[in-house]
Amino acid sequence: MFLGFDLRHSETWATLGVLIGGGMLFSTLVLEHVFALNPCYLCLSQRYCMFLAVFITTVSLFAEPRRGIFPVLTIVCCLGGIAFAFYQFYLQYVPDATLSCGTDLNYRLNSGVPFREILGGFFKGSESCGDASIIPILSCNAFLLLITIAVLQLVYGPRSSYK
Repeated sequence: MFLGFDLRHSETWATLGVLIGGGMLFSTLVLEHVFALNPCYLCLSQRYCMFLAVFITTVSLFAEPRRGIFPVLTIVCCLGGIAFAFYQFYLQYVPDATLSCGTDLNYRLNSGVPFREILGGFFKGSESCGDASIIPILSCNAFLLLITIAVLQLVYGPRSSYK
């Protein structure tokens, strides 16, 4: 027992994952809408990976707790987010790395660029992805925390002998 929560239940860890992931998503929305920090393509890609991981963890709360597919899917989503964060590290700290990137999202949306090219930007990045920022470091830490929670959910879920 910790603060009244039984840590031997998969649902406890899933609830903690939803609360932490939801808090991270809320903080990104505060950065965007309150502090007027417009996200780049890779920031949005990391946000979508976080949303998907939180959504899968939320679904696991309503499903059979002994099924181990939900924590595994959460880990896969988090690994995708970490990959986007590392690519953003690369763009920020390697000189001339942003030369292979495209234009910003707002420009592409307003200039009538084909939708397929807009989607390609989520994997390639934009020029603003190379600006120095702490966001990929924070998102990488959040993804690692969610991976830890998903592993604990997996340990206390399908293979747990606790009833």
